[in-house]
Amino acid sequence: MKKLEERSRGAAVRAERVRKAVESKAREEAARLERQREAKAQAKLQTMGVCVAGFRWIKQSKGYRCAGGAHFVTNAELGLRETQKAQEKAQRETARALEEEREAAARAERARKVAELKAREEAERLEGQREAMAQAKLQTMGVCVAGFPWIKQLNGYQCGGGSHFVTNAELGL
Repeated sequence: MKKLEERSRGAAVRAERVRKAVESKAREEAARLERQREAKAQAKLQTMGVCVAGFRWIKQSKGYRCAGGAHFVTNAELGLRETQKAQEKAQRETARALEEEREAAARAERARKVAELKAREEAERLEGQREAMAQAKLQTMGVCVAGFPWIKQLNGYQCGGGSHFVTNAELGL
């Protein structure tokens, strides 16, 4: 039982390490793609120069607006759509990898629970066999000499009158 718990804890720790590694790699990839996208935008803006009114470009969510506020260049006009698609693809792949890791952790947990249940059932079966052997020996012995039935205790059987005791060792258990 302890070995199962140790294996389960080990599997959980490994799954957590893998999850963190996947998340870290995803963040690094997203940052790299964003830097690449921004570099491409800056290169394109430099070739365009400042806006027609002479203002510099300021990054916005969907493109760049001139500091004067009158002009706007979309990401699509700068050719950033492909980079955005690559970033979205990387995010989908990261999400898929995380989902696969969650599924693997869930499978490992289910396997641990099944193994734990089997171990518990086996222990109960063995205890049932020991009890059946004890009952068979007690039946051959009959009731205690005072006529009381035998009652199961922690380390053996005691007669109902409380005067007599038969240990598990004496019963061969």
